Amino acid sequence: MHMSIRITAAGLVVASGLAMSGCETMGARRPLPMRQAPQAATEPAQPVAEQEVGIAQAFEQGREQPVMGAAMRQQAVPVANAESPDLPVQSTDTRVTASAIREQAMVLIEEMSRDENAQVRGQAVEAAAMSPQRMRDVIEAGLKDENAGVRSIALMAVGKNQLRDLRPQAERLLTDGNNHVRASAIYATLRTGGKADQSPLAQMLFSDSNPMVSRHVAFLLGEIGNKSAVPLLRSAALDRSKQLPPDQQPIFQLMITEALVKLGEQKELAAIRAALYPSQPGELEAMALAVQMLGEMKDRQAQGQLMNLANYRDPQGQQYPAEVRLGIALSLARMGVTGGEAIAIADQYAKDQNAALRSQVAFVYGAQGAGALDKLAPMMKDPNPQVRISAAASVMRNR
Repeated sequence: MHMSIRITAAGLVVASGLAMSGCETMGARRPLPMRQAPQAATEPAQPVAEQEVGIAQAFEQGREQPVMGAAMRQQAVPVANAESPDLPVQSTDTRVTASAIREQAMVLIEEMSRDENAQVRGQAVEAAAMSPQRMRDVIEAGLKDENAGVRSIALMAVGKNQLRDLRPQAERLLTDGNNHVRASAIYATLRTGGKADQSPLAQMLFSDSNPMVSRHVAFLLGEIGNKSAVPLLRSAALDRSKQLPPDQQPIFQLMITEALVKLGEQKELAAIRAALYPSQPGELEAMALAVQMLGEMKDRQAQGQLMNLANYRDPQGQQYPAEVRLGIALSLARMGVTGGEAIAIADQYAKDQNAALRSQVAFVYGAQGAGALDKLAPMMKDPNPQVRISAAASVMRNR
């Protein structure tokens, strides 16, 4: 099945519609290009210019088409919050091993930030944002990258971490020739205490020639947090949606809805939860995006629904696609539900021939806490560079 969705670093460079030879994120979300055909784990990565981002990368960075619907059995919810202060204290040997693995991850991130593949460089910049002080140079270099996608990711890292010392560099990109970069520069400048004219965001939201820029702007308006954007977003949900092809409208609507929730319109959460139940295969993309959103929002009211969907089988015995199940495992971990079934799902695809799935497995492991570092360490030696950088990024998230 051909799907795609929201992407993080890996997908940003492609999803922005930019040529990878010169070459969406850290947050940004975007359309779902066609899923890559499975490739042997020993094959080298294909040039990014010749491939599109699979939905596995949409989950942070993720989808065969089973019939959807039907009742699903209830599952007990595993307990273990990777961020909880009540987790067991690690032994000295365990801490030393974890520290060594993190050092290896940082070395790998620095190396891959200089990779000739812009998609890999973008992922490295996003990974560096997990330790922005120690890896500041990687982020700063990303701001100067020749690829617009990498620059946009670096700007998102600056804004997310409020790296005020990099504000001058962010401000210089307010006049970048690429609107995706300009929008990210506005976000970074505002988040680091600077002043930036936000009016261009409205124009990009309503009329940019690239629908992915409009989606990115919707995401940014939610992140910026200015509640005066609510009427603008509601208007875009009607007017801009009409300009998009029918298959792109549900994704754009979800992006708008997520931004509204972030701006305090909590009643809109119901629309995101409703997207968990596609009525036809073509709605799997919207489902995958909804799964990701609910995890990032830590919407624990949806926890039971996600558990059921992870185990659902249609009358023919088919489960949801691997990307969807891995996305559910990741979202549950973000809600504090780790171990058990989530690990079992990830283990099932850890050796898959599809590198995009292996990358997604790394993200699931990364959300499990320090106990999963032993699973991530060997993945940093995977033959595929995007799997290696995904594993390193997941190690850094596991601080």
